[in-house]
Amino acid sequence: MIEYFGTWQTPAQAIYNILAKDLAFDRCHEALMILADSWENMKSVPMRGTTEENLQDSDTPISLKGDTTNTYTMPEEVLNALWKMLIQRAASQDSITEEQLQRFIKDATDYGCKPEVDATGRLRTVFEANKWKELKSNKRNRPTKRVIDRRFDGPKVCSAFKTIN
Repeated sequence: MIEYFGTWQTPAQAIYNILAKDLAFDRCHEALMILADSWENMKSVPMRGTTEENLQDSDTPISLKGDTTNTYTMPEEVLNALWKMLIQRAASQDSITEEQLQRFIKDATDYGCKPEVDATGRLRTVFEANKWKELKSNKRNRPTKRVIDRRFDGPKVCSAFKTIN
């Protein structure tokens, strides 16, 4: 789990750098969707404890360096920061349509991010119109995988030794 989270440094920093330059919002959105989906998939893998407990002892936080350096210890924190940055920066660009902004908001909220909406401005108008809530979700349903645990599921029985009544 710790190794998995450690691999996020490069893509997270790349997304941050591109968004800081107000470029390639759609590509950054796609990359965030991949990171968010991979994290959802990782959370569905059975393990002792929770994903959060397994990452608590991590000594490899993700640091996003820009004007300031922000350090994150959990994938949700990284995703939340990058989703918010994508939405805020995209809302300030005239080249981004309302439909694109609605999609960004919908996907961010589906993955647990609550966008920070300023008091006035384009983002507030789009957010409060609630049209983004009507969009189809792109989030995959990731049911927890079933793993046989012999401590609770009983011993493995070979079909050749079963008795027929």
